[in-house]
Amino acid sequence: MTETVRRLVVKFGGSVLTSGTAVAEAARLTMEASAEERLVVVSAPEGMTDRLVKFVDEVPYPIDPADEANLVAFGERISARLFTAILRSHGVAARLLEPEDPAWPVATRGGSVGAEIDPGPTRERCVELLGPMLRERVVVICGFLGREGGKVTTLRRGGSDTSALALGAFLQATDVVLVKDVPGILSADPRVIPDARPIAELRAGDLAELVRSGSPIVAPEALEYLNSGPRVRVIPLGPPLLDSAGTWVQPGPLDRAIPALSQSTDAIGSVTVVVEEGTNGLKVFSERVNGHPWFGLSATPNTVTIFLPESEVLALVRSLHATHSFKAVTSRTGLSLLVDDAGTTERPPESSAEGAGGRVVGAFESGGIVHSVIEGEARLPVGRRKGSGKRVR
Repeated sequence: MTETVRRLVVKFGGSVLTSGTAVAEAARLTMEASAEERLVVVSAPEGMTDRLVKFVDEVPYPIDPADEANLVAFGERISARLFTAILRSHGVAARLLEPEDPAWPVATRGGSVGAEIDPGPTRERCVELLGPMLRERVVVICGFLGREGGKVTTLRRGGSDTSALALGAFLQATDVVLVKDVPGILSADPRVIPDARPIAELRAGDLAELVRSGSPIVAPEALEYLNSGPRVRVIPLGPPLLDSAGTWVQPGPLDRAIPALSQSTDAIGSVTVVVEEGTNGLKVFSERVNGHPWFGLSATPNTVTIFLPESEVLALVRSLHATHSFKAVTSRTGLSLLVDDAGTTERPPESSAEGAGGRVVGAFESGGIVHSVIEGEARLPVGRRKGSGKRVR
């Protein structure tokens, strides 16, 4: 690929693939995109993966993970096959890629269900197989799916984001566009803040903090591919893919949180703000937090996260967003703390690391004791878990 060739990787999420009409609209936008090379990553139609998972979960005895992955994969296969058929009906040279195809690029490791992308072989297959293919055809690929050896695998939920950002990075795409059911990345959860507004531009590190603190806009596993490569844009379905405003995400380092003061508690939540540079955001944050009980803080150059009782989260989110002093405000509830029997714990090496059965989403420190914050679905009653750890609720 020369410098003058525009290579687009576009992912259409399940929330916009709600009908055959919507898939046809997505195909039209792809055909009209002013890029010489186009790779389309598709999710399952809205709600289909949930229904497939429910069917499997309702079976009253264990299903082999390899069979489960094959069953759950049908949602993405339907989207990809219909999308390819629509392109071909318009005379577009289109190539469908599913995991059984010899040219399939996404290699995974870690088992059949909840796998992770294996970067080495995936990068090689992108360069050797997928790149040359894009020079001749529009390629449509199933998001969320992978292959380990001869077996179909599935990534974690939201894995189509991971597929698209990984392929965009390995292909050195000029444009990566994520098409979702929102006008961009919003300043807050619209279910909580009805007047949440789109953010024009965001640093990758700031987006990472929003995702870690509860924003569902991008899958957590996709974050590592924001460290370098092309700018990423989050847009709604409808406007031209390469002309829609949406939100630009600038590549860059994914800052690690800096621990600060804390103390233990039972059920906790978190509120994270992205501070506008050159504003008095930190002063406003301090003023609005005053009067709320809180347990700890962590920060990166442009974000601040406060850990506080769950009952305080909603009021603080609304109070902070109403000031219009921050690019974004997001929150999580249902969190818990992980400490060992001696009351101490090592700092997790990565915020997305697995810790005692659940994802570590943050950490803060008090008197030399580092507390790991674990996502809510990992909660268990107080008691011993693997190793010496126990859950504090």
